[in-house]
Amino acid sequence: MSDKDTTEAPTDVEVEASVETDQQTAGEVDWIREARKWENLAKKNLAEARANAEAAKKLAEIEDSSKSEVEKAQKRLEEAEQRAKELEFQVNRATVANSYKVPMDLLAGPKSSSPEDIEEYAQLLIDFKGEKEPNPVVSAEGKTPPMALNGSGIEDALRNALGVR
Repeated sequence: MSDKDTTEAPTDVEVEASVETDQQTAGEVDWIREARKWENLAKKNLAEARANAEAAKKLAEIEDSSKSEVEKAQKRLEEAEQRAKELEFQVNRATVANSYKVPMDLLAGPKSSSPEDIEEYAQLLIDFKGEKEPNPVVSAEGKTPPMALNGSGIEDALRNALGVR
């Protein structure tokens, strides 16, 4: 190998000069010449690969920065869609509450499944409904009415009231 740094690619002039020098001093010119030619090509390709690696790294950074912009836009879109769903739900709930004259917080149901929230919701329902209605009272329970509804008593009462006999 030569004393040159392996990171620098030799120029074509250096390769030709190196080959000519080797031809004059070596007995097996063809093999040495081929080996040097491939060695120099390998060095040249290595230098190009390193330069391309830096360019690829920069390209990856640019793609990542643009990808993060796309991801940011996607996140903002998802947040906007979620907010739109929430607002649509609130509008629908307000419309139904207004139509049926029911408070909106009753349509939402309990805040959570905890016993305290369910009790609070039950109290809201009771407050909305009002006091419990009393059971209907039958005044003469167990007695027969003075006049049967399916008998001739009604007919007789009507004739007397109208004066028809």
